[in-house]
Amino acid sequence: MSFWSDLTFTVFEKALDKAVSHFPVSTEKREISPMARILNFGKPHPVFLVLGHREDAPDGILPRVATEDFMAFYNITMACVLARLPRPPRMKDADGFMADESNMNSNIVVIGGCKANGLQERLQKDASKRGIKIPLFAKDEETGSEREEWFFTHNKQDYKSPSYGQERQLSADGISVTDMKKMRDKELEDKAFIFKTTNWTPMEKEKKNQTKLLVVAGIRGFGTWGAAEYVRKNSERLFQDNESRDFMLPLSVTYRNRNIMQITPLP
Repeated sequence: MSFWSDLTFTVFEKALDKAVSHFPVSTEKREISPMARILNFGKPHPVFLVLGHREDAPDGILPRVATEDFMAFYNITMACVLARLPRPPRMKDADGFMADESNMNSNIVVIGGCKANGLQERLQKDASKRGIKIPLFAKDEETGSEREEWFFTHNKQDYKSPSYGQERQLSADGISVTDMKKMRDKELEDKAFIFKTTNWTPMEKEKKNQTKLLVVAGIRGFGTWGAAEYVRKNSERLFQDNESRDFMLPLSVTYRNRNIMQITPLP
């Protein structure tokens, strides 16, 4: 399920400009917040929020994004506000970000899996070549379903989205997931993750920098939304549970009636 909207990156940029007004301009020393400690973005490099976009968008000069990605973007932007970054993050769609190779020297927040975000796909391929362990998305070829279904794996454990089966059952009951009235009281569950590590991608001359890579991604769009919301709401817990500041946290995300109802960390 993905609620694609006619939101363009121009709308996202306006939202980011609004958030910028919350960033501190004072240079006086402040107490370091739990959010700043858990994000731990390397200075003085910029922070990029990188979103995917729909490939089958209607005619237009700008890429279209999903409502769920907008909600994830909002949550991560607010997390950056809580971290009191010295300057606001920048926003790019994945294709635009990868068009300039020097962007890889930055602190990078990847929003969404490789079904819609080409940067996530690139990172997976690069990590596999280098022997770096990161969560890997793949198409599930065993379902026998006509529609494309995905899962992710980490440390030899597969995480699959119950929402696919839930939607099949709803369809068998004569309920379309795009019928908002009938779906109002129906719950869907997805699996997602938050992954944080030192950025291994910079070019040779920049190899000594300490920029960070943060991935918030669900198998489905509402899973991505839930993962980003968990970052915003649980910085203290994330910091207490991950003293090294690099971590992988799988999540179960429950959605109902246009809201994230529950986000549960998984073992």
